[in-house]
Amino acid sequence: MNPDEHLALARQLRADSSDLWDGGRVHLAAEALWGVVNHLASAVLKHERQNDADTNLSERRNLAHRLFAGNPSTRYIYESWSWAGSLHGHFYNGNLTPEQLRQRRVQALLLADNLERVLVTALPGQVG
Repeated sequence: MNPDEHLALARQLRADSSDLWDGGRVHLAAEALWGVVNHLASAVLKHERQNDADTNLSERRNLAHRLFAGNPSTRYIYESWSWAGSLHGHFYNGNLTPEQLRQRRVQALLLADNLERVLVTALPGQVG
């Protein structure tokens, strides 16, 4: 997939996640939101490389750190990666309380917003 395809899929997954959340299907909503974060990070990495090479989880996590750790106002975004990852874990383990799910969802959405902002700035012709 190229960066534009990752962005389109991330936007669709985000809409799906919202619909699933509103419908009470939080396990699936959490997993879809994890997909959003991963597709956006993959898109940024592929844009930087200017190729379609696959990205691995540690590369995507390190991207979040590299992009946001230098800015004190966004330092918490790197931590948001772990919280987003716990949504993925919840899909398999069902180990989060409703309040933990809500908190982690908020953080994952914030991370997704910031990753998309970076991506839309980098890709020509994209609308935020």
